[in-house]
Parts: sequence; structure tokens; C-alpha cells
Amino acid sequence: MVPEINLIDGKYTLGEKSVVGDPRRKWEDRTFVGRVDRLLVNEPLIVGIVADGVGSADNGARGAELAIKTVLVTIRNSQGTNIPNLIENAIKAANLAVYQENETQGSDGLTTLVVGVVYKGRFYVGNVGDSRAYWVQSSGRMMQLTRDHTYYNFYGGDPNAEDAGIVVNAIGKNPTVKVDLGFYLKGDDLEQAYRLGLAGLPLQKGDSIVLCTDGLIKKDPKGERFALDEEIIEAVKAEYRPNMAAIKMVSRAEGRRADDNVSAVTIQYLTPENVVQIKASTKWTKQVKNLRRVLLGILLIGLVGVIMVLGRLLWQTIQENANISNRQMTPVVITNTPMPTLTPTLPVDPGKARVDQVNGSGASVEIGQYLESGKRVETGSSGVQIVLGATMNNVSVLYLFPGTAAEINFREKLAPVLEAGTIYIQPGSGVGEVHFKAWGDVIASVTGSRMIVEVKGTDIWVYCFEGTCRLDYGLEGFRIPVGYKQVFHASSGQREEPVLMGYNEKWKWEQKCNDCMYDIIPTPTPRPIIQISTPTPTDEPRQPRPSDTPVPPPINTPVPPTNTPVPPTNTPVPPTDTPVPPTNTPVPPTDTPLSG
Repeated sequence: MVPEINLIDGKYTLGEKSVVGDPRRKWEDRTFVGRVDRLLVNEPLIVGIVADGVGSADNGARGAELAIKTVLVTIRNSQGTNIPNLIENAIKAANLAVYQENETQGSDGLTTLVVGVVYKGRFYVGNVGDSRAYWVQSSGRMMQLTRDHTYYNFYGGDPNAEDAGIVVNAIGKNPTVKVDLGFYLKGDDLEQAYRLGLAGLPLQKGDSIVLCTDGLIKKDPKGERFALDEEIIEAVKAEYRPNMAAIKMVSRAEGRRADDNVSAVTIQYLTPENVVQIKASTKWTKQVKNLRRVLLGILLIGLVGVIMVLGRLLWQTIQENANISNRQMTPVVITNTPMPTLTPTLPVDPGKARVDQVNGSGASVEIGQYLESGKRVETGSSGVQIVLGATMNNVSVLYLFPGTAAEINFREKLAPVLEAGTIYIQPGSGVGEVHFKAWGDVIASVTGSRMIVEVKGTDIWVYCFEGTCRLDYGLEGFRIPVGYKQVFHASSGQREEPVLMGYNEKWKWEQKCNDCMYDIIPTPTPRPIIQISTPTPTDEPRQPRPSDTPVPPPINTPVPPTNTPVPPTNTPVPPTDTPVPPTNTPVPPTDTPLSG
């Protein structure tokens, strides 16, 4: 069955992606790709443009924007079939527009510019600067079409000299500009490159064109490319959806901490049959890699489980030894004692709340203390568990994490007011709500189950572990899916998309809240618990605690979910010896080196 995909003119999938790269930089790259309808003739064109701006303040970005806008206006108002001439006129118009704005406003916005046009199955290009055009053949071979307008390429000399890579031809520097229309497939022969460029590159099914700024293919200080040729090839050979190939190759460079803006435009010549082939070729590779990932995940989880068991046993042994030194007699019993539950040893009367755990120091409450509704609790460096309810089987639970301050309200319903920090809420029945002191119209709620709410500055994070979780603000609201976390920016009233929580993240929360979700988040591996029975000398009878009464044993064979992400896999096509059709190349070098 042929998958449904909207191919422009029944042939082309287009894509674009641009990122800042180094966070210290301004975003000065600009891109465009799309079908451009011409006003005077019924002959639309497929157009791709990449511009890499340079200049102080925001002038570089402005130069890139103005250049692309002028090119598009010129193309829309063009007529005739001489596409190289059309491209040259559009780039020259863009140069004049940027130059005049620089002159009238005293700015210094310059930009590179590479313009690619597909007309009747042939690709044409015009280039100024060091942004590039590549041709990825259906066989998997990639070839650079354009030539960088650098000092060395224009004037020769030492290719390793400090100024060899300086760009000497740019949009907006002078009132006129040299536009390079050539395809440099067979070296630096300008006449031959110009001839190939005027003829255009005939595209075959499966071919792709990639336009990019130098940020995509630059080298890091160690001499390694931010995006390798094979990664660019893989992206266009393994993706058929709009933008995905561009996103994939740009993400490669971004992931290697590219020190410049990174931008790419893709024009892929596909057919429905090509799409079927791409899906078939990637499916098997994905299945193999999925299997490898699953096996690796199982091994890692097993290793982590062993390490956790050994670490826990070691820590417990250290604690035992410390306690033994202060005791005359310490019987040690190794048992399969189950993990503590949230059900208190003693029932809690309706309308009452009791502190059942204080794990640490600095809390404003103590174990066994009963709280009135409206009581403000600070945890300090401890975690505090509070149980509220009517019977042993129908209690509500709050767990306040270290560094938390909250008002405990439970008159009509469980509705603590969170001032700072993190709170776990498990209403025994009905709805439990978390209100916020700083934002009175914001309410996080969970129905009959479990949720964690965290305040980070002006952001509210909601972690939904079970039940129906929501966050409402004013008259608006949204639901957080079970197993996901989602952030709400209270200062702006905006929210991000929900993010799936992995097993490791859930397990960390389960440990932080002192096993508050042991029955829904299984341990990585079964573990014995070492208990030390020690008489507690005291003049008053001690109140029973949850740990004094065993509860049903834990599941012996938990199966933790595996959330190992499986990145999309791309199967590069080995290069062939098929002769390469001629393509366009840039024009003769410019005479004036670029400063600034």
C-alpha cells in the first residue's frame, strides 16, 4: 500500500530548519523553501534560499531577512524561462536593497546568499559568499555544487594562511555584486562551471538538493565536522516527510555543540514508490536496532539493580556496625520484610491529620503530632509524611519533600497550599487539590490517585503517576496524561507539551518520597531487607509506628518498564561508480575582500 504523502507537483518534499547553535551567538541565519507562484506567468517555481547574516547588533539578521524577501518579490514578478538570468537579477536586487539600507541607516548588515530554483525538472543555483549547495544522488553519492567565495579561492596563495578562509564576496557590501551561477562538479574551471550552471542539473527520482550555511559543515577545534557527509546523506535517504531531513542533519550539528548558527534547506525529488522503498529499507534497520537497544536496556537495568542491591546492603551494614558499637546485644535478623505502606498503623479519625514520618531534621513538626486544618508546615532538610482520613483503608496522604513550605488544608477536601518546594498528594477518595500561594487562580488536581507537584521559580511542574491529573488557571485548563510530566509557566500563562517520564525518573521520585509509590513503581530487582531489633529504653510507652507492623510482601518479580529511546535509523546507500551528470557552479571570484 502506497503511504499517503502530499508531494508538491507530485514530485517534491521540501524542508527547512535553523538553530542558533552556540547560545552566545545571535540568530542571524534565515531560510526559505516553497513553491512560488509567479504573477505574470502560470509557471510556478520550487525555490530554496539560505542566508547567513553578519554584522553588529541585529544588522546581520536584518540583512539576511531583507535579502530573502527581495529575492522572493523579484521571482514572483518575473516572467520568461531563463532561470539563471532570473536568479542573477533577484540576487542583484537583494544586494542593492541591503546596500541602500546600510547606507541610509548607517548600519553594517551583510549576508551570504545561495538561491536554488527547480524548473521543469532541472535545478539552477546562484551563490554569493560561503553558504553552499549540495547534490545528493539517488545512489547515495554527495557532491558540492557551489564554490566558497573565500580569499584563497579567489586570489590563491597559501590555503592554510590565516586569511585564506575570509569571505570576500557578500550581499550588501558594495552597490554591485558578482553572482556565481556555476556548478563546480569538475574542479575550479570557471568557464566549464558557468556552462554547466546555465544548462541546469537534471534531477532524477531519488535525488536531493541541500542548501546550507557553513555552520552545518564547519569543523570544531579538533578538526571534526559538526555534520558529516554520511549523516547528511542518511538524512535525505531515510526521510520522506516535510522538514524531517533538514531537522535531522541540523540536529546532528547542534548535538555536537556547533559554534555557529546552523541552517539547512532540502528539496527531495520523490515518488510514492520511493516513499515505500524508504519505509521498507528503514523498517528492518529500526527493528534490529530496537532489539539491540532492548537487550542493552535489560542488561543495564540488571546491572543497575545489582549495584543498588549491593549499595543498599553496604549502607545498611555500615549503619548496623555504627549501631552495634553502642549496644550490648544486637540480634540481627535477615528477612523478606516488605516495604512500608502508606496505610498508617493506627487509624486516623475523620477530619484529623497526623504526622507519620519525619525523615531528616529541621522540620517544624514531629512524628505523631496531630495537625489542625490550616497548619503551616516547613520541612527543612527532612521529608514529612502526613496521613489524613477516616479508616485504615481510606486515608489520604501528603508527602512534603525537603525544602518545602505548605499550608495543610483538609476541612472540606484535601487542598494544601504550596508556597515553595515539592509535594506528593494521594487523596483517599474524591479529588485532591494543590493550590499555590503565589498564584491564587491556579489549581493542580488529582482524582482518587497520585500526583507530585513542584514549584521551580515561576514554573509549576506536575508529575502524574496515576488517576486523572489536571492543572487549571482562570477559565482555562489542561489534563496531564498518566506517566507524563508537564510544566506550566505561571508568569506567562503558557504551557509546554507533556513529556513522558522514564522508569528511572519514576524510580527516583519513589525513592525521594520514601517509597510512597512502591505498589505502582516496582523496584529494579527484589532485595532483602536487613533489620536490626534493638530495645528502645524510655520512661513512657512508645507510640506504634508504621514500620512496627508488617504489610503484604512486595512483588517478587517486578518488570520495570524500559523507556530506552530508539533514535531513528538511517541506512546510507553506498556510493556507486555511476557517472555524475553535470551541475551548476558559482561564477568568477570577486575582487574585494570582505571586512567585518
